[in-house]
Amino acid sequence: MAVRLSRPYACGVPATRGKRSTFALTERVVLSAFSDASGQTRAELGQRTGLSRAAVSAAVTNLLASGELVPAHAAGDGPVRGRPSARYQRSDLLAPVVLVELLHSAATRVAVVDAHGVTAGPVEAAPWSSSWAVWADTTRSAAAELLGGRSPRGSVLLAPFPVREGAGQPAMHAVERERHPGRLPPNPPWLETDPRPALAALLDCPPLVLNDANAAALGEARFGAGRDYRAVVHVSVRDGIGAGLVFDGELFTGASGFAGELAHTQVTEPGRLCFCGGRGCLATETGGPGLARPLEQLYERPVSFDEVTADIARGDPWVTRYFRDLGALIGKPLSSVVTLLDPDCIVLDARLEAAAAPLMAGLTATLEQRCPAALVSRLRVLPGALPDAAARGALAAANAAQLSAGSGAAVRP
Repeated sequence: MAVRLSRPYACGVPATRGKRSTFALTERVVLSAFSDASGQTRAELGQRTGLSRAAVSAAVTNLLASGELVPAHAAGDGPVRGRPSARYQRSDLLAPVVLVELLHSAATRVAVVDAHGVTAGPVEAAPWSSSWAVWADTTRSAAAELLGGRSPRGSVLLAPFPVREGAGQPAMHAVERERHPGRLPPNPPWLETDPRPALAALLDCPPLVLNDANAAALGEARFGAGRDYRAVVHVSVRDGIGAGLVFDGELFTGASGFAGELAHTQVTEPGRLCFCGGRGCLATETGGPGLARPLEQLYERPVSFDEVTADIARGDPWVTRYFRDLGALIGKPLSSVVTLLDPDCIVLDARLEAAAAPLMAGLTATLEQRCPAALVSRLRVLPGALPDAAARGALAAANAAQLSAGSGAAVRP
């Protein structure tokens, strides 16, 4: 992702600065042009920073000597004439990040992710409904095993609930647990307040807490199906219905982290009471939070998602109709999002696989019915490209947090 500067930096600097000060400033500008661990050539760095070829060359030479940049392996698409241009990577963005994912089923998955995606795991740790002592011990052990002696530069906790700065799990979940035991995981005390200080001590690295649907949206918008679009809405479905909003490459989470909570928009009036306090929410009308329970009801037995997609591929009318109807239902609240925000792209959960086609058909039919024709004619609805979109988004958020911490700017994943 290009670094957006208010104006190109010129090669020269004010005469009041000393020579070493000039070099140091130029080096910081070159480093700021790296938003992730992907390799860049000197020519690309010049385009991103506005610096002259000589200034970029001198800065790269110094940064290689100090170890802040390292040579990157060339990754050409085929034979090229002449010697390929050398590429460089920012060394402090190469170290791995620990990914800890909390699932609606109360399971915990731990993985290690770096510039190449998930490179180790995932493995299961204790359910997040466990006590802190039990959960922390198994999570730390899983991370240590996957890291294999490497030191992480950060960790990201992916949560299936709205995430607000400095806060833990929303208190509204407690209502549903009291009225319908077993529908949601018990609320562990360690998640009632901001879990980041405890996570920092547990994994010995800076932590982030990110909503899972927002992470998936960031991953698809920056690296997947939405990377060539300006305003991207990503719709998560398989583990729980939710949306993420990415505008100009930046994640938008709203004033209190609730933006994108598609599951808590009303689709039926009057409808069943939802634990959020509303009625007829998408979450209650689809029997979620994920697809496991409604699909078991459809098949009248436990069923794997591979079996479901195989049935769709064979043209099973019952399962195909289920996903088409689900897409039409999701399209009701999403039509308001399209009309209000005018996105140019909607990306569907890549983990839907063959189920994406009927769901997309139902969704687009509802959008065409409910949205202004001028908006729908420009809108692209696409299947996701990254089954590991949440992991990619988590890495992008970790990179942004690290770069912002180094510059003293506010964190904006």
